[in-house]
Amino acid sequence: MDVKEFTGYMQLHMKNYELFKEKAMEFQIEANNKRKKKWNEYRLEKEVKDMWNKMMESAYNQVLTGAGNKKTIHSYIENNNVVEFFDEAMRDLNFGEE
Repeated sequence: MDVKEFTGYMQLHMKNYELFKEKAMEFQIEANNKRKKKWNEYRLEKEVKDMWNKMMESAYNQVLTGAGNKKTIHSYIENNNVVEFFDEAMRDLNFGEE
């Protein structure tokens, strides 16, 4: 499984993928409100997608390290509840400053 397949798998199996997109868009809108030259909706959506892809690339590298190789990633995901872990993490995710 490569990073693109991993990203698609997670997107398909996570219950809170939409929650990630909502939180990321809220963050992007807030940042956009502070800009002198506002980004259009297309640009904001692209930024949200880029945020997702960067997070999945980082997650993939961690999973690959745990799995040992690309061939065992799928079983590693299932055996270590990776999807469930990320679903829980999405509920607590906060892009803003605290």
